[in-house]
Amino acid sequence: GGIVGVGKGSANPPRLVRLSDRGAKSGAKNAKAKKVALVGKGITFDTGGINLKHNASALLGMKTDMGGAAAIIGAMQAVAELGLPQPVSAYLPLTDNMTGGDATRPGDVLRMYDGTTVEVVDTDAEGRIVLGDAVAFAAATAPAAIVDVATLTHTAMHVTGQQVAPFVSTADWLADQVRAASDATTDRVWRMPRVPEYRGLLKSRVADMCNRSEAPAASAFAALFVESFAGGVPFAHIDMAAVVTSDRDLPDRPAGATGWGVELLVRLVERFEAAST
Repeated sequence: GGIVGVGKGSANPPRLVRLSDRGAKSGAKNAKAKKVALVGKGITFDTGGINLKHNASALLGMKTDMGGAAAIIGAMQAVAELGLPQPVSAYLPLTDNMTGGDATRPGDVLRMYDGTTVEVVDTDAEGRIVLGDAVAFAAATAPAAIVDVATLTHTAMHVTGQQVAPFVSTADWLADQVRAASDATTDRVWRMPRVPEYRGLLKSRVADMCNRSEAPAASAFAALFVESFAGGVPFAHIDMAAVVTSDRDLPDRPAGATGWGVELLVRLVERFEAAST
């Protein structure tokens, strides 16, 4: 699978962690309620793999490449402590992206959880690979919607700056829920255009698709790649790469890791409950 392929170079074996909260309500109605599925990128350290990072100073921040998984863990803890009635599950692909002797090489082909084959043209585009596996696993449980949060692309910073996270969604109603949840918090988002026609630029001669395109719009391509594994389930992808840390104090949080996304995800789960009652 994709998670195993990304983690092959690490001395620490990769993991896919599942967290579930059945919701505070009991009874037949809640037992039949469709869950919200949250997926968080958990690259615990990212060297870039064999392709390596182009900028050595960038490595200093790579311990925060698990920011999506961290946000979801925080949100799941809050959901449990608040006793929210909406059932929710989380899927966290956790691994290093290292350069060991067994590491996946550029040109290798990985078979993902759902059977899709992916040509790895860039080992530093690993986040979308682990997310693809986790999203496919989540989709197999038939949730009402899948929302992933990830420090996926550096170009997200060029789209919205360092205080707003861009996102895409396959469903307008889900995008509306994400924006409404954001409006109730200081975790700000902005919806990017979704251009399915770009998918053709991810074609591979040796696999079903490749993990990166040379064309511009890296954030859009990464989102389309991950979306491919949602299996038609309503899907939203939030790229938090630009907001996971701050180099200066912000009005509501100090410099350093920001904790971005925790409150947004809790409010989103609350909105799903309100919509289902």
